[in-house]
Amino acid sequence: MVTTTPPIPNIALSAAPGLSAAQYARLQHALLGAPASLFQALGLPRFVIAHARQYRGQDRLLKIYWGY
Repeated sequence: MVTTTPPIPNIALSAAPGLSAAQYARLQHALLGAPASLFQALGLPRFVIAHARQYRGQDRLLKIYWGY
């Protein structure tokens, strides 16, 4: 399963922990290699790999505003 988040600080994709390393790598490769037109159609500038530091503290927002 793959899901998206509200764009705080940016929209994100999250893969289920049951996804194998090979499946995760294929998905990441496909997104990194996707044509710009795909992301333009979705209203997104591009796909980039996020790092945990970009989302540090966001768990507090999720809990406060969305109850996660």
